[in-house]
Amino acid sequence: MGLKARRARGHLQLKPTTLAGTKPMRSATSPEATVASLLDAVARGRGKDGEAGKGGGKVQVVLADLVDDGVLGEGAQGFVTRVVHEPTGVVMAVKHIRLDPTSETEPETRAKRAKLVTEVKTYLTAECINIVSSYGTFVDEGMIKIVLEYMDGGSLLSHRAAVAGETNEVKMQLLAAVAHQIVNGLDYLHAERHLVHRDLKPENILLSSDGTVKITDFGVSKEVESTLANCNTFVGTLTYMSPERIDTLRAVAGYNYAADIWSLGIILVECAIGKYPYPATNPEQLLDHMNLVCESDPPLDSWLPPSSTPGPFRDFVARCLVRDQTARATAAELAAHPFLTGRDPNFDLSQWVRDQILPASSL
Repeated sequence: MGLKARRARGHLQLKPTTLAGTKPMRSATSPEATVASLLDAVARGRGKDGEAGKGGGKVQVVLADLVDDGVLGEGAQGFVTRVVHEPTGVVMAVKHIRLDPTSETEPETRAKRAKLVTEVKTYLTAECINIVSSYGTFVDEGMIKIVLEYMDGGSLLSHRAAVAGETNEVKMQLLAAVAHQIVNGLDYLHAERHLVHRDLKPENILLSSDGTVKITDFGVSKEVESTLANCNTFVGTLTYMSPERIDTLRAVAGYNYAADIWSLGIILVECAIGKYPYPATNPEQLLDHMNLVCESDPPLDSWLPPSSTPGPFRDFVARCLVRDQTARATAAELAAHPFLTGRDPNFDLSQWVRDQILPASSL
């Protein structure tokens, strides 16, 4: 089924967003001013400032209306908070990205700004229901603040053990429902946006209690000029990297959208068995891990024994984990795979997610 057909059936959804606002810029040479001007360029032509479409309605966001409700997570570059939009009661998430050019060389500063532009542009202009969308972006107190829709089901990583612990029948339905939506998001990124995510992992796949699955975190994504173009930069999380991204000899020819498909395959195996499938990868073992991924086919018979794993799922994963990127399945091909087309349309992913988060939310 082509992308237009999927859009017609409602799997893709328009979510127009714009730059919601910025604090007054202190000087023409401040880092805030520089990044704000880049973000203005990204948002130009997106409609009235401050309006963001969500769920068929519009919410006008300004920082003063956001009430902090705790930290959701932290990383090297910043942190994410849960906030409530006071005028509407809508819960949102704010990604705070630190700007500290004084501790970076000029090339590093330019690289960080380029990544910011790619990330913000993706959130602001995404037109796919399986991509996290944005209410707007601010420059405030030396930080970029990206206001995002809040996914109350948390990350796929937080549900890994629960998925693996289900009966085989339920597990396969869960994995098919989740994979279907991830594939839809990847197909949009690859075919429509010519974007390689480059850091697809369980932490960057979010769920909501309405059963929606969304891809997030585009900080290291790469926009390529066409569907035939390749990338050659070593960024992302090593444990989910494909062979062509790890092996520098393979990387001479570059890598492309197929790198995200490999990551998807590893993610699905991880959820099926409840743990990362390769041996533990502490710093001392990373070189061995790299050699194993590049020189050996994934041991699918060990990870997913034929005697206990349904054939359609094994074949789906096998098509993701082909070492030769030219022979790996595309997102469009995976969308037509029997594992996804044969899934139970009545399976209620939303109820499953609610069952997982209800105990935590009622404490």
